[in-house]
Amino acid sequence: METVLLRRRAATKLSGLPGSGDWLFTDEALQQASAAPVALHRAKRLSGNVIHDVTCSIGTELAALRGAATRVVGSDIDPVRLAMARHNLGSTADLCRADALHPVTREAVVLADPSRRGGGRRRFNPRDYQPALDQLVDVYRSRELVVKCAPGIDFDAVTRLGFDGEIEVTSYRGSVREACMWSAGLAEPGVRRRASILDRGEQITDAESDDCPVRSAGRWIIDPDGAVVRAGLVRHYAARHGLWQLDPHIAYLSGDELPAGVRGFEVLQQLAFDERRLGQELGALDCGSLEILVRGLDVDPDALRRRLGLRGSRSLTVVLTRVGLGSAARATAFVCRPSR
Repeated sequence: METVLLRRRAATKLSGLPGSGDWLFTDEALQQASAAPVALHRAKRLSGNVIHDVTCSIGTELAALRGAATRVVGSDIDPVRLAMARHNLGSTADLCRADALHPVTREAVVLADPSRRGGGRRRFNPRDYQPALDQLVDVYRSRELVVKCAPGIDFDAVTRLGFDGEIEVTSYRGSVREACMWSAGLAEPGVRRRASILDRGEQITDAESDDCPVRSAGRWIIDPDGAVVRAGLVRHYAARHGLWQLDPHIAYLSGDELPAGVRGFEVLQQLAFDERRLGQELGALDCGSLEILVRGLDVDPDALRRRLGLRGSRSLTVVLTRVGLGSAARATAFVCRPSR
């Protein structure tokens, strides 16, 4: 029964990996496995290399790498997951049982996905990963290394490990999926941060210009993709698309033109944030369904929506944020019409 249920859950996540409908899984392995588009994106970056996945688990990354890498080798310390990988990948798969911290290859690019779960709970400290991130970096310091990490990983903590490569944050279907460490030999010169938005095929790096002004709101407000925000590339994204910031410390952007393919919010009204006044303005606009976006303010969107008690027929969006610095900072509400 567990196999049937896990295959149902995997049907969407691993769609795009041939034969995955007949795979074997453990619950934890499926949870940690990258969605197929994310794994295939990474495989494309690794194209033409010999790859050793030192934590191959049930074989997701190896399946994505087939056809892209020159050769793939997989190993894992868990005999059950390794047996599942043999089933999932077929008898021709080059697999062996080995500890990730004791290398069994010499020149291959090393791919690692340390376990970030234990006892059903997430591990947030990189030293608590299995194997620990600092140990992985030390063992493979002389090799090209790619490490999958949780999207919320502390970038400064990675730097303190002596890692001088690139950290890529990837999003898919509007959700930040993971961060990935790329050693310097696999990164573009001068790139230390990258945001990859797979739905739009767009990538932004810190090697690009971040010349972005701060101005009052234009026609549109844009909430950048989570990968852009998490990678710290909001200003770079704004400079690329001719946008500007509403506040130098808040990720909301504005512009008079909406970037192609991006959801935006057309500003109808701007007012100082006051619940009573906001409710009056929304009522006058016949609002009944309200999306509330918040940054820089301590506001619970669900509680605010209930208190407003809207009864109209129109769907609108309210963007709540802080605008201005120091004593001049003020809570501001932008009543908007979403582009879609």
